[in-house]
Amino acid sequence: MKESREPEFPTEERLRVYGDFAFLAMRSAHHRKMSVSILQAALEPPILLGQYKIFRFDGIPRGALTWAWLSQDAEERYLEGEGFTFADWKSGDRLWIIDLIAPYKGLTAGIVRWVMKEGNMPEPRFSFRRVDGDRDTRKVVNIDITRRGNMAQVLQG
Repeated sequence: MKESREPEFPTEERLRVYGDFAFLAMRSAHHRKMSVSILQAALEPPILLGQYKIFRFDGIPRGALTWAWLSQDAEERYLEGEGFTFADWKSGDRLWIIDLIAPYKGLTAGIVRWVMKEGNMPEPRFSFRRVDGDRDTRKVVNIDITRRGNMAQVLQG
C-alpha cells in the first residue's frame, strides 16, 4: 500500500506512530499539560513528514525526537516562541531538533548519545533550543558532529 501523507487515511504503521507519540505524551510531565490541539500541532506535522525518531525497547515506545527543516523566517519566529505552520516544518535547510520526549529516568542521556553519533540525524549540523516555561528561548545550541572535540556552540544563554 502506498504511504499516504493525508492524515485522514493513515497506514497501519502511521497509526502505530500516532499511538506511540500519544503513549509517550501521556507519560511526560511537560506534554500531558498540553491541550489536544497543541499536541496535534506539535506532533502531526513531523509524523506526516517523517521527521521523527521513536526509541522502542522490546517493542514499547520509551522516547521520541522530532525535527524540522526551517527557513530563516521560520527559524526567527521559532526563536521568538511562535508556533509553526505545517509548511514551516519543511521550509528551508536549517535543521532543528524541535521536541524530545523522554519520560523515563535516564533515557534522555541515551537519546542524546544517539543524536551525537554521526549518521543518525539527517544532517551532521543542527540546532536546538532550551526553553524557560513553555516558549521563552533560554539558549540556542548549534551542533556540528564533524567538528571533533568541540561539537557544540552555545549561542545564547
